[in-house]
Amino acid sequence: MSFAPGESLRSGYSSKAFACKDKAHRETWDVVVRCGNYSAFNGYHFTPSDYSLVRCTTCGSHWRTKAAYVAVLPDAPNGAI
Repeated sequence: MSFAPGESLRSGYSSKAFACKDKAHRETWDVVVRCGNYSAFNGYHFTPSDYSLVRCTTCGSHWRTKAAYVAVLPDAPNGAI
């Protein structure tokens, strides 16, 4: 499954994040939010964090991680959230 430009990660998915385990999908991973988050607790403003939000555009998986591989992943296109 791929996302249309501007399509939300949340549309059609549960709020529980799950990581992509398929090694063949690694080329389609991108970073939606790098080293931060947007939380209701801070008024949905960007807050720096050690964690980044990563998604797989093939299967729709999304997860937060502070793994080193995030540094080599490309950024998601604008409007990905």
